Amino acid sequence: MKTQSEILLDRVREAAIDCFMIPNELLPESYRGKKSHRKLRSVVKQFERTKGKRLTGRDASVKFDSDREITSATPERLAVLEKYAADVAAEREIDYDIDESKLYNRQLKFCETAVRAGWFEVEEFENEEPEYIYENDL
Repeated sequence: MKTQSEILLDRVREAAIDCFMIPNELLPESYRGKKSHRKLRSVVKQFERTKGKRLTGRDASVKFDSDREITSATPERLAVLEKYAADVAAEREIDYDIDESKLYNRQLKFCETAVRAGWFEVEEFENEEPEYIYENDL
């Protein structure tokens, strides 16, 4: 249980966060918004969402303008999209480049969530001994 001073300190922190606007040029590229400034609260929320996640150039989003021209993308992401576009243009099945460890970790997290949600009973999996690999361990 939090003490009265800890609760008060949390409230002061929240109030301070609401007071600040951060100029885009002071933020990392991935945190920049469309406007010239961004609220500190949204920057903190984005940091909390991405904390502990290992992002690569392939994971970066691609931004387009109103004419469907690319305005921002990493070279790794563009290479993947060009490969997919070439497959579509040649009327071939798209040959997806899959990160097996990331896929495994996401499948594992899905199963853990399904068990917590009650979709499966833990006893159904007791005979199997899965090898747990988390992204942070790689």
